[in-house]
Amino acid sequence: MGLKSFIDSGQAHAKLSGTIIKIKGKPAYVFNVDRENKVHWCRLPDKADVESGAAEFDDNDERIVRPGKGQRSNKFNSETMDLSPLPLGYVNLNRPFQKGAYVVGVHRIPVRNARVGIHSGNVLFSNKEGRWNLFFTKNMEDTMMGRYPSLMDALDRAGKTGMCAFSRNFAVSNSKLYHVYYEEPVGSHMGGRLSLDPDFRYLGELLAEDL
Repeated sequence: MGLKSFIDSGQAHAKLSGTIIKIKGKPAYVFNVDRENKVHWCRLPDKADVESGAAEFDDNDERIVRPGKGQRSNKFNSETMDLSPLPLGYVNLNRPFQKGAYVVGVHRIPVRNARVGIHSGNVLFSNKEGRWNLFFTKNMEDTMMGRYPSLMDALDRAGKTGMCAFSRNFAVSNSKLYHVYYEEPVGSHMGGRLSLDPDFRYLGELLAEDL
């Protein structure tokens, strides 16, 4: 990330508030930067708690390192705050009151926006489940941190009617293999053995890396 400093707390607030960045090694939602250069943030809550209104948002804070004499900008604390882009892809979810998991594909889109990090204006969701209450959840954190079940566990979670991702790039249903950038299946599987369709065999190296 090229950004190394902020002119003042106002600029820091404009660039960081309402975004997800990595703080102390994990994704965190920044909701304010105050005039004392403190970044107020919280960890991402469970999706069910967000939807029910039971989510509790901690008010942690990280002070942006103040400049020395003669310096005009406030450097952020690079030891605890990481402004590098967070990876996106498939997000695993559970169907309420139904068997089988399902997935939502999350993609970063280019926008002319001064803010850094992930925010509601620079992501695109593959279906209607991609609304803001999915955006600020541990499900998204699992995607950003690369936490996925194994292929066999994903098949078990998908069941006969669901769909489950085993990486940011690939997901499986009862008999089909999917890639996050395509609506149609890119292959199939039988007994946990995956096979790419001829038109998608170029994905073979990526698939091998994700297994």
